[in-house]
Amino acid sequence: MRVSLAALNTLGEHLTEEQVDGEVDERVLCRARNDLIFGSQGSAILVICAVILSLTYFLLPYVELQALVAWTVVCLCSYGLRYALCMRYSRAGIEMQSGGFWRRLFVMSCALSGAIWGLSVFVIYPESSPNHQMLQIILVVILCAATTVTHSAVRWAGASFTLCSLLPITGFLFFKHEEGFIELGLYILLFMLTMLSAGTFLARSVDKLFMLSHTNTRLVHDLTVKNQELSDNNDQLYAAKQALRQANDDLQKLATTDALTGLTNRRKFEALAKVKWQRAAEQREPVALLLINVDKFKQYNDFYGQRKADSCLVQIGEYLQHAPEVNRKGDCLARYNGDEFAVLLVNADLHYATKVAEKIRQGIELLRISRAEMPHELSPWVSVSIGVASEEVFEAGTYEDLFERADRALYLAKRQGRNQVQQGDSLSA
Repeated sequence: MRVSLAALNTLGEHLTEEQVDGEVDERVLCRARNDLIFGSQGSAILVICAVILSLTYFLLPYVELQALVAWTVVCLCSYGLRYALCMRYSRAGIEMQSGGFWRRLFVMSCALSGAIWGLSVFVIYPESSPNHQMLQIILVVILCAATTVTHSAVRWAGASFTLCSLLPITGFLFFKHEEGFIELGLYILLFMLTMLSAGTFLARSVDKLFMLSHTNTRLVHDLTVKNQELSDNNDQLYAAKQALRQANDDLQKLATTDALTGLTNRRKFEALAKVKWQRAAEQREPVALLLINVDKFKQYNDFYGQRKADSCLVQIGEYLQHAPEVNRKGDCLARYNGDEFAVLLVNADLHYATKVAEKIRQGIELLRISRAEMPHELSPWVSVSIGVASEEVFEAGTYEDLFERADRALYLAKRQGRNQVQQGDSLSA
């Protein structure tokens, strides 16, 4: 039904968040009803005006011209008044549109129109044409039926039109002393009672539709709020997961990174070195280990202080990070101890590893980190000693054996005067 659908849409448009949380506000219901009846009046009034003019045309040969014109003008004016009322309502503010006086004005305008139609049988009744008599009465009956349906949003609008139009016609027929008129009057009276009963039923149905629309709007609103809350919770959960993931990454980085130089720390290096050594053993590819120790770093720290000693290690770490010889794909670089660095070279035999170690030794000395003020030094610049060992056969050795040979080579380099590279295999000779 068109009225029911319009009622649902109209009420839904005017319910605010405050009103959906409790009972439907009477002012909201009032405005919804007003919008429903005044919003559909314009086109209906135009149709009725066309009906009035058509009836006037058909009755013109059978009714006195002066009475017919007078009734037509009065009837058109009554509907013009209703149209002006609709225009006034459309220009009113929201607060004014919520007033109940609009319904009262509408009921009175319906009663006025109904009275004019009902009195038409006394003013423009075509005595000489029974067919036009029936046309006039049937037309009023049809208007009553249509008004009962279209004005059901306002309880007394359809009833006022029906009573004011059909009661005069019923009385006219009862007092008309012609055959069949009393029976026709009884039928119209029965029809009037039926329309009043139907109007009451439709008005109650519209009330239920308004309440159902309110319930639906409230459910939609609650669902929207819940969805928004769920979306916000999901966003917060996602943000929390991201923060937790970042915290875990930061923690993992702290656990595997040397805080001073930014290089891999000893724990991470040993884990990676064992994995790479095992992979090299399976693929029968040579692997080499370089242990780099800063010469007489303890004396450097005691003489220049902790701050300058840290700066020295940072500079060496930056050099190693950017040295292409120890940053190939698969190589591993770390700060192993306080003044010691370690490099694992994949796919590198002893000869290649020794050349890399010599380049590193020369490169660090060329950093020109001064230690000239320290007594009894062979070089005025910070230097390193490097022990090199490699594994190429993989007969029965382990990574620990490789580390042990590199450590002995480093010890030999320091014992023989520092600032030099020694090979671990030379210890077996």
